[in-house]
Amino acid sequence: MVAKVVTLTALLIAILWLAMDPRFESAFATATAAAAVVAAFVVERRRQNRRQNQKVSRNSVGIQAGRDVTISESQDKHGK
Repeated sequence: MVAKVVTLTALLIAILWLAMDPRFESAFATATAAAAVVAAFVVERRRQNRRQNQKVSRNSVGIQAGRDVTISESQDKHGK
């Protein structure tokens, strides 16, 4: 949410700068801010669409995590 507000504010400022001083720098800043706004919305949408789904058969253990997982070779709690 914060990223969206910041990028929209930057885009508004860049558009005002472009209107007051239509040169390469202000046009480039406007294009960059517009790309940042698009990226902020795309990243948010991709984060919302992430789901984890797992099927585990009998006699097996499923590990599901949102980030990195390290599995050691020590005995687990089942004593296998």
